[in-house]
Amino acid sequence: MSTAAEPASAGVLGELPLWRAAMYRALSLAFTYPGEDTVEQLVADLEDLCAQPLTTAKRLLPAAEALLMAARSTPVPELATTHNDLFAGEVACSPYETEYEFDAFAKARQLADIAGFYRAFGLKTASDEDASPADFVATELDFLAFAALKFAYAEAQGWDERAGVARDALKAFLEDHAGQWLPVFCRTLVGLEDVDSFYGAAACLCDEFIQLEIEYLGAKPRPAMVRRASHVPDEVFTCPMAGPAIDEEEDLV
Repeated sequence: MSTAAEPASAGVLGELPLWRAAMYRALSLAFTYPGEDTVEQLVADLEDLCAQPLTTAKRLLPAAEALLMAARSTPVPELATTHNDLFAGEVACSPYETEYEFDAFAKARQLADIAGFYRAFGLKTASDEDASPADFVATELDFLAFAALKFAYAEAQGWDERAGVARDALKAFLEDHAGQWLPVFCRTLVGLEDVDSFYGAAACLCDEFIQLEIEYLGAKPRPAMVRRASHVPDEVFTCPMAGPAIDEEEDLV
């Protein structure tokens, strides 16, 4: 699945709804299997995001800059090898939501529900054998980027009902899906990768941003699932790159 969204300029990303959509898209690109075009687009998106006061205000700049630096400096073949090592086959950090559920019937229900969210927005996952499954981390983030962009556009047009539908979908998807397993996925990944590495920085940025989104939308996902990652510490996780908020944060929200 691809949102096929055009990259927003650095100027308009100063608006919170568009900034949120752009952050989701950058995270989706970060976890997509890396190719030259994908990494090039990620670098361009991160350059725009790092230039935005909102990224600093939300304490995301250190992780965003680390990811940008790693994307610029790490050869694409090396990123591809690491992606396979981390996410292909039997791995300690599965990038698939349903791998965090033991019950086969529950897995089927999860996949059906995820597909239902996509269909509601006129989206579907690609059917070819190389396509990513509906519950793949990058696919779910791609959907959230699309829904956030829909919300931003509807809000800008003054379409309150459409904006409400998109906002409700974002909240529901975080409550029922992404907000439940992505924190465990990210924290497990940080335990496997150095925070300055490409995927370590991506995990930090994703975890911090998802937590902000949960708070912003008032979502209430179930406690993080830990069945596949029992070594994740119980204490509250703080990304090592999280920086202090700036005084102007309230004015930017």
